[in-house]
Amino acid sequence: MAADPLSVIYPQHAQRAAFRVVCPGLRAELHPDGEFYLIKDLSACGLAILDKQARAQALVPGAKASISIWYKDRKAIHGLPVEVIRRNGDLVALRYDGLTLRQESFLDKLVLEIQKREIDRRKQAGSQKREHPTHPQKT
Repeated sequence: MAADPLSVIYPQHAQRAAFRVVCPGLRAELHPDGEFYLIKDLSACGLAILDKQARAQALVPGAKASISIWYKDRKAIHGLPVEVIRRNGDLVALRYDGLTLRQESFLDKLVLEIQKREIDRRKQAGSQKREHPTHPQKT
């Protein structure tokens, strides 16, 4: 059987599968222990959490868990199945494992919204620099 010319195969060892965003205030609640971890970055394919006190000894490569994502004091989404991909010191990389279509859609929208806010923030910072130059311009 001939290979489908429109198929795309991604190697498992690829560095990045999706654009990652950083959003202060995002936390992951690990189930069933209920511990909270700061989210270092987030994408539509996975996330990285910080475990500075090494509380989650069970978070070793290959381990499976479930998480909820919180923004400030509000639970944004519950019950995301994840698998630990790697652990490097206090950084734990998690990949979503078997999301529902609803969960995938929510994560896509969340990442897109964070990207939009970052673009707006950069535009505002750029326009403020143009309005208030730090060096006097020669005339």
